[in-house]
Amino acid sequence: MKKPSDALFMLVHGMSSKEKQHFKQHANINCDDGSNNYIKLFDAINEAEHYDELQLKQQFKNTPIGNNFKFYKNYLSQALATSLYRNQSYNDYKSVIFEGCRIAEIYLQKQLFDLCNKQLKKMYAMAVEHSFVYVLPYIIYIETELAIKSGEKKYLDKILQRHFKQVEEVSNWVQTDLELLHAALKVVTINKSAVAQNSIKLEQYKSVMDLPVLFADITALPVKQQRNQLAILGNCYSMLNNNIEAVKIRKKIIDMYGPVNAIHPDSYKAYLSDLNNYLISAERANVKVNVMCHLDDLLAFTDKKIFEKKSFQYLKFRTFAYVFNYKLDYYLKHDNIKEATNIYWQIADEFELCIAHISDYELFTFYKHFLIVEFVNNDYKAAADFCHSILQGSKNTVRMDVVQFAELMLAVCLYESDERTYLKSYLNKTKRNAKQLNGRGEEAEVVFKLIHQLLTLTDKKQKAPKLNGALKKLNALNEGKTKVDYFYDIRIWIQQKLLQVKQR
Repeated sequence: MKKPSDALFMLVHGMSSKEKQHFKQHANINCDDGSNNYIKLFDAINEAEHYDELQLKQQFKNTPIGNNFKFYKNYLSQALATSLYRNQSYNDYKSVIFEGCRIAEIYLQKQLFDLCNKQLKKMYAMAVEHSFVYVLPYIIYIETELAIKSGEKKYLDKILQRHFKQVEEVSNWVQTDLELLHAALKVVTINKSAVAQNSIKLEQYKSVMDLPVLFADITALPVKQQRNQLAILGNCYSMLNNNIEAVKIRKKIIDMYGPVNAIHPDSYKAYLSDLNNYLISAERANVKVNVMCHLDDLLAFTDKKIFEKKSFQYLKFRTFAYVFNYKLDYYLKHDNIKEATNIYWQIADEFELCIAHISDYELFTFYKHFLIVEFVNNDYKAAADFCHSILQGSKNTVRMDVVQFAELMLAVCLYESDERTYLKSYLNKTKRNAKQLNGRGEEAEVVFKLIHQLLTLTDKKQKAPKLNGALKKLNALNEGKTKVDYFYDIRIWIQQKLLQVKQR
């Protein structure tokens, strides 16, 4: 018979008298009738000279403690741990800073921007004073979120200017530590996006973005740690936009696994994530990789009998969703509509069987791809149905850019399928929410105005200039992008309409 653990006894007797007093004071506050059972158990253990579980059970025989001893023992352990943490936090600056940062995040969520800013200033000053440099990237990250969400340009510019000095300082402190460097680079990446939105020159971040990545000899580490360190290093190179180095690092990780058919199912989930990062890096670096071969190997691997076990079946469904979403995305991005359509029909029956077993994120990604396939094959009503499926999904599981895309595509589909009455009411309803759903709402405004013009204008000479104007504005909004987040580009549709008007 397994000997009962005396860990709780050691914990109680290892506490100082002050810690015990703090625990009992707070426990009694939370007890209305003064008959707190876990305090009684605490007193019994505290008074005992050695741990005897049988004797304790006998002592509390025919009481709630004796009838459910395991529950009260576990509850007391958790309550003591929480009490010790809180008691220590009063004099532990590190705990105070982390708790203060969480409070700042709560203020931010509730859009209490002034309170959030004051709280972060206090935490930053405390972190610098006590040399907790590893907390600074976290504080700067929250400050950046505050700057972006507040939306006030003067306030935003001031914070970003201050951030440059802070990030540079932090980066100089942590560049020999991979994990901390990774945290600092995350901050820079977020700031880079905010700076671009507010027309502040990116050149001032160049010294930070070009930091050397210094690290220990990874090959001397155990295999699991090697993989983790290489993954962090790959992320750092990716954030620095050094995709050539990122793909080299991620290729090393893939090679560490060996042949796919030799991977143990317990390691397969991590392999799937690493393979995805590798394929993305290869695409960004324009490195030729046999993508379809890798994806087909995954499907062949999950056909093994071991994946029929209940404990591994979820990996089989996850692979199905990942592989076919990736294939659809790949062919659509490369304008291979024929192959994308073939896959769409190939997986139709299997997709219906998998719906209940795949994540909502993967499900709505399928819907996104399906609506593009139906749209480019001129089945606008079917495409509109998939738009509806996306828009009826939970906001917590559908990416906002997918929702925005579905909003625009539904309007286009309704126009093409000649659903004029419904389209007019939809446009009027959606126009009110365009800015809320699309940030500044400019892309949505352009497309919705264009469709209104197509519905109302009959003069051919009037239509062409309006279409040209809409196309120019969309091009300006998406400067530097060849496709809008890899979705079917609304600009293609406008170009087609423009060509149709000119040919009449």
